[in-house]
Amino acid sequence: MSCRNVLLVVGTIVLAVFASTSATASDVPGMTCPEIGSFAQQVAQRKAEGVSVDDAIRRLRQSFGSEHADSEHELEKIVRAIYGMQIFSTASPEEVGTAYQTACEMG
Repeated sequence: MSCRNVLLVVGTIVLAVFASTSATASDVPGMTCPEIGSFAQQVAQRKAEGVSVDDAIRRLRQSFGSEHADSEHELEKIVRAIYGMQIFSTASPEEVGTAYQTACEMG
C-alpha cells in the first residue's frame, strides 16, 4: 500500500474513532497516548487472530482490579469499537493503533 493510501486509511480511522469514542489520555487514567495506541493495536491483532469480542472483554476484565474500574470501562469502549465498527475490519492492527494514538493526541 502506498504512503498516500496509508495516510488516507489512518485519517479515515481517526475520524471513525472520534465519532465512536473519545480515546484521550484523560479518559484512560494512568495511560499515555502511545499506550492507548499500543492497546488498540493489540486488540485489533487479537481480533484478526479470531478472538471473539466476548473473550477480549473477559480477558480485559480479568486483568483489572476493582480499583481501576474507570480505566477498565474506557478500555472496554475501545475494544467494543474495534470489534463493532466496519472500518476496523479493513484496517491493519498497526493502522488501528496509529489511529487511536493520533486521536488521543488530538483529543
